[in-house]
Amino acid sequence: MTSVLIVYTIKGCIGCVKLLEKWDKEGIRYEERRADLDQDVMEEARALGDIVPIVLYPDGKVDVNPEGVIGCYIG
Repeated sequence: MTSVLIVYTIKGCIGCVKLLEKWDKEGIRYEERRADLDQDVMEEARALGDIVPIVLYPDGKVDVNPEGVIGCYIG
């Protein structure tokens, strides 16, 4: 399993943008997976939740709309 956070996003999602900007400022390492660019990635995201951003932690924990951001529906 990866040691960085995986975050599922889509283009135009303000919640996704705000979260990634915050993490960039804080130096948090993550791998962004754009669900709107790849059907397989979209299916991965939908298996975890129906609103992005969705964060998958290295320990397997899933967090939908982390840090209280308002995300976008993908269901």
